[in-house]
Amino acid sequence: MEDIMQISKLENVDGRHVIPESNTYIIDLGWYPDSSLNGEYKLVLVHVDVDKYGNELKTKRSKDRFEIRDTIEIWLRELNNNQPDDGF
Repeated sequence: MEDIMQISKLENVDGRHVIPESNTYIIDLGWYPDSSLNGEYKLVLVHVDVDKYGNELKTKRSKDRFEIRDTIEIWLRELNNNQPDDGF
């Protein structure tokens, strides 16, 4: 089974935090090939449009977890420049 992590921005709907189904961004992180010591991280920035179709915008591959961390932080800052300053 593949282990992945996704970061999604929550929306406030009627006082509840929910993951939007469309017109949102997802940062997807996995290790490929799964369970392999010789694998690498694969980080993907995806835009989910109003039709709920995911479009890959950026991809980063690296064995260095610090490089992946830095890339996630850069992508989050870039996304926040296009959105209200609410901590995403």
